Amino acid sequence: MGGRSALGLELRVRSVFRRVSAAMALALLAAAGAAGQPASGISTLSFSWEMLPGPSPAAAVNLNGARLMTMRGGGWASVNAAKAAAETLQAAAMQGLGAGAVYAEQTRGGYAVIVGEQRLVLVDSAVAAAMESSRQALAEQWAQRVRAVLAGPYLSAAAAEQVVPVGERRAVAVRGVWQQLRVIADGRTAQADYDPAARAVSLLGLAPGEVSVVLDAGAAQLILRVQVMKYAGRVAPTAQAVVTGRLAPQWVMKRAASAAIYQSIIPEPGAWANISDVSADRPSLAPGESASVTVAVTLSGAGYLPLRATPRVRVVNQDLPSAEASVLMVSNRPERLPSPGLWYEGRVPAGHPARLLYHHVNATSAGAELAVELVNTTERPLRVQIVEASGGPSNDEIFVGHRAARDFLARQHDDVGYVVTLPEGAAYTVSATPIKPGQVVSGLAEVRVLDEGELRLRVRLRPPSADLVAPIDAPPERVSRWVFSEPHKRITATYRVGQQWAFATIGSRQAISSTGLEILDGDYGVFYDVTFEVENPTVSTAQVELGLMPGGGLARGVVMIAGRIYETGLLRYGETQRLYEFPVPAGARRELRVRIMPQAGSNYPVKLVLRPRGVWE
Repeated sequence: MGGRSALGLELRVRSVFRRVSAAMALALLAAAGAAGQPASGISTLSFSWEMLPGPSPAAAVNLNGARLMTMRGGGWASVNAAKAAAETLQAAAMQGLGAGAVYAEQTRGGYAVIVGEQRLVLVDSAVAAAMESSRQALAEQWAQRVRAVLAGPYLSAAAAEQVVPVGERRAVAVRGVWQQLRVIADGRTAQADYDPAARAVSLLGLAPGEVSVVLDAGAAQLILRVQVMKYAGRVAPTAQAVVTGRLAPQWVMKRAASAAIYQSIIPEPGAWANISDVSADRPSLAPGESASVTVAVTLSGAGYLPLRATPRVRVVNQDLPSAEASVLMVSNRPERLPSPGLWYEGRVPAGHPARLLYHHVNATSAGAELAVELVNTTERPLRVQIVEASGGPSNDEIFVGHRAARDFLARQHDDVGYVVTLPEGAAYTVSATPIKPGQVVSGLAEVRVLDEGELRLRVRLRPPSADLVAPIDAPPERVSRWVFSEPHKRITATYRVGQQWAFATIGSRQAISSTGLEILDGDYGVFYDVTFEVENPTVSTAQVELGLMPGGGLARGVVMIAGRIYETGLLRYGETQRLYEFPVPAGARRELRVRIMPQAGSNYPVKLVLRPRGVWE
C-alpha cells in the first residue's frame, strides 16, 4: 500500500464549443484600448512621410497617399521634420482638431506652423530658399493646406476594433469635423447610437458575432469592427459555506469557500474556472462563529470573454452531531495504475458514513492526476460533510502513507471538515493530485451524506487538468468491492507493574469485505482503539512508557492519546521507539486510551507495548 491529494483549487467545467482562443479575446480587448488613445484608433485622415529622390536629402508629408507638403533644404533635418510633422498631424486628427487650431507665427529662427499647441514645422531661411519662397509665405502656405484638411469633413475614432459583452454597453470616442453623423449597424448583433454630448458611439451587445458599424458623415466614413462576445460564465457575488470542527483552521475555511464558489459558478459550454487566491479575515473558527472569505476566480473559455470576479463567502462553523464511519472503502487494487480510468467506486447512502483509504502508484508513462470524486446520482441536491487528508506525491510510499494517517487522525478526532452541496447529477472533486510516473499518492477521507439520498465515491487516474467528472458508469466488478463493514476495532490489554509487559497487536485481524471475497491484510485504514489497564501493586510510584515496534518490515506509526498526536520515525524489525510515558502512583489503577490506524505504505502488523520506563534507554 502506498500518497497525498490536495483540493483542486483549479475548478474546471468544460464542454465542446467552437475554438476561438481566449487569448484572441484578450488581444481584442487590448486592441480596443481606452477612449482617446491614438495608437489604437482609426481616422479618415491618414498622414505619412516618405523620402524623396534627389542629390540631397528631402522628404514629403502625405495625406491618404497624396502629397501635402514637401520639405527640402535642411538636409537630414528635413527628413526628420517630415517624419515629426506626419506624427503631429495624425495626433491632431485623432484629437479632432479643426481648421481654427492651425496658424503660422514668427518665432526665433524663422516662421513656425502651429497645430493646436504643437509646433508642426519650422520654416527657416535654408528651407525657404530651397523651396524658392520666403519664410513667411511658405509657412502661411503650409498652414493653409493643413487648415483645408482639418476643415473637414473627417472622422477619427479611438478604436478600430471593439469587444462588447452581450448585454453590456461600450463607448468609442469619435472626433473630427462634420455637419451630421449617422451610425449604421445590423441591429441583430449590436445596437449602435451616437451620443452628441459625449461625442462617442454607444455600442450595445445583442448576440455573439462580428459586425461592422459604419460612421457616415457624408464625404467621410469610418468602419468600426465590433465583436460581441459572451462572458465565460457567471459567478454569484456572495455565497455561504459551512465548516465543522472543534476549531476550524483557516485552510479548511478557504477550502469550504472555494467549494461554495464552485457551486455558484454557471459556466458557458466549453468554459472553465480557475480559483487563484483565497483570503480569510480570521485565522480559525469555533462552533457558531463565522468569517468572511474572499475568492479570486477567473472564468475562461474558447470564444468567450474572460470573467474575473472576487465574490465574498460567509463561512460558518456548524456543530454537527458526531458520527463514526460505518464502512471502510479501500482503493488499492491494483496498487500500480497502468492507465487513466476509473479504478474505484463505492456507494455512500445517508446514515452510513464511509471512510475511504486510497494508495496508488502512477504506473503510466505520463503525468496524470489522482482524483477523489463525489457524484450525486439522485434527483435532488445533497449536502455532504467531508473530512480528508492526503500525502504525496512522492517516491517514498512510507512517507506519504504516514503523512496522510497523521493528518487524518488529528482532523477526524476534531471533526475538522467542510460541507458541500452537490446539485442533482453533479460531481465534486474532493482532491486532484498531480502525480508523475512512478510517484505515489495516499489519502483518507470520511464522507457523510446529510440528506436523504446516495452518493458515489470514486477514485480515478485522469489526464492533467482534465474536465471535472461527469457521471460515468463504472465496470460492474469494481462497484462496491473492497468495502469492509468493520472500520473500528477495540482491544483491551492489562499491565501489572513488576510483572509481564502488556502488548497489543495492530493490523493482524484481517478484515473481510462485505462480498466475502476480499481480505484486508494489515487492516489498513481501520481504527484501533486500545485500552491499557494499568495496576501498580508496589509501594512506590512507577513510571510507565508506551512504545511501538514493527512486526516485520519497515514501518512508521502514529497514535493519538488524549487528543494529541505522537509519531515514530522509520523503524526496522527489532527496533522500538518510545511514544509516551506517565506515572502510576503506588497502589493505584490507571487507564491509557490509545487510537492508532495501520497506515498505507508501512508494513503492518506492528505491536504497541506498555512496560517500565527506561527499558529503551
